[in-house]
Amino acid sequence: MTPTELRTRAVREIDNLGPEPVDPNNRAMWRADWHGAVVLLAALAGEDMALLRRAALEPADEWSDRAVRSLLLAATDECAR
Repeated sequence: MTPTELRTRAVREIDNLGPEPVDPNNRAMWRADWHGAVVLLAALAGEDMALLRRAALEPADEWSDRAVRSLLLAATDECAR
């Protein structure tokens, strides 16, 4: 995958996740889903940390840019484990 393709996939994942819930009961499920998205992105990148970083730092105009960057950087951290 290219950095742009990874970023596009991360945008879709963020759209599906929505914002982190305030309710603690829903938050645990949301965090599990977040982690699933992190693992998915790491796998799609072939655990290539440099590729994930490039995708995270690629300029974008989305409203969700911070969330996308955070998700991609979390996937980078997942690869380091």
